[in-house]
Amino acid sequence: MVNQISDMNMDDLRAFVEDIVDDRMRTTTHPYTQKSTRPLSQIIAEMEELLIESKPGDPSVVEMLREDRDR
Repeated sequence: MVNQISDMNMDDLRAFVEDIVDDRMRTTTHPYTQKSTRPLSQIIAEMEELLIESKPGDPSVVEMLREDRDR
């Protein structure tokens, strides 16, 4: 039997794609395993401490990229 994709309507196509994605997600993804012995909350707290916060009046990231591009 030959299956023809051209006979699908939009709902059939969406269901087909969702089935393929669901199947691949089940067979190819792996659950997260933490490699560090430190608690995840401690790691997140450290990351938050390292964030660079802009001050009022500082150029935005887009403005800095534009300045860099124009040089």
